[in-house]
Amino acid sequence: MKFKSKKLWGTVLLVLIILVISAFFILSLPPFGGKISGERLERVKANPQYEEGGFVNVEPQSPFSLSEVGSFFTESLFYDEIRIPPTKIPVVPVSAASLNLFATPTLRAFWIGHASVYVEIDGIRMMIDPVFSDYAFPFDFGPKRFHPPPIELQDLPKIDAVVISHDHYDHLDMKTITHLSKQGTQFFVPLGVGAHLERWKVSKNQIQELEW
Repeated sequence: MKFKSKKLWGTVLLVLIILVISAFFILSLPPFGGKISGERLERVKANPQYEEGGFVNVEPQSPFSLSEVGSFFTESLFYDEIRIPPTKIPVVPVSAASLNLFATPTLRAFWIGHASVYVEIDGIRMMIDPVFSDYAFPFDFGPKRFHPPPIELQDLPKIDAVVISHDHYDHLDMKTITHLSKQGTQFFVPLGVGAHLERWKVSKNQIQELEW
């Protein structure tokens, strides 16, 4: 009986070790971005909004109660919520030729999806939180976009600047960033997010890391 018990615990321990090693390996893959270290870490720690290991908002967070958690799960499980569009979302395609033909001297913009927007101002082409991947996740599964972008990533003209608001997967997309970086695009990101871009081989000269 004791032998079987030891064998069982040995198997459990082996499985746990394999899981830990697998998790460490997966989390070290490029899609998960880089770690804040060195001069960047010192700059982060010196920021007045950095407290006890993380950034805090200037505005205090709204109070959160356990009843709200219960309501969230109740509505998610038992209410008849529409989480997926019942019909195909119409998308007006954007002509690559029209974008490459000229840059407007005034203002032109179009929506790509979620927080992703293409904007031209005074002939400067820029994008905000561009995400062209099908999934807002490090791999090809998870939250999937409801409609394709109005233009393919490879059909975009040279983008002068990209503004990133924060590093959630539905706002910061490795596939899109690495493609645009090869064009010499400048990236304007919050403090700390530059570590992800450097992990994705974006040149330091193309990263403008502003305050958090």
